Amino acid sequence: MPLQQCWVDRINDKEWSSGSCSDTSLYLSTGDLSMRLYEYRLRPIIEFVKEWQLFGLNSKREGILNFTCANGKIALVISNIHAFQRLIELRLSTTFERLWSAPLDAVAHCCSFNYDEWIVKELLEFYIFLSMEKFGKNTKSKHIQ
Repeated sequence: MPLQQCWVDRINDKEWSSGSCSDTSLYLSTGDLSMRLYEYRLRPIIEFVKEWQLFGLNSKREGILNFTCANGKIALVISNIHAFQRLIELRLSTTFERLWSAPLDAVAHCCSFNYDEWIVKELLEFYIFLSMEKFGKNTKSKHIQ
């Protein structure tokens, strides 16, 4: 099947910087470290669904650095630009309810790994986060060398 280019209109003339897909939706963020994700339905045509506001963050200091979707959840890397702190949050993709969060150092990227496990690549290290539902609490549980 040939690939076709599609166009997703900008929101308030801001350019898209990150994106990830679930089975049914495309989620996009802008490059201004905002606290918002924009959800688009993928089928039958790509159309805007909702602007998600991430509550519980400091709007003047924190924003989404990057994110990824898997298994009905969204893993978000949140950056505090004034304190040079970062954290990872896991939220439900349907309601954006926060499931857990954990502090991080210098984050480069996160991605899903198996079911309800997440790999986080920090500057010089890799970690696997195990799901709170499976293990009772969230910690950097395994260090990969």
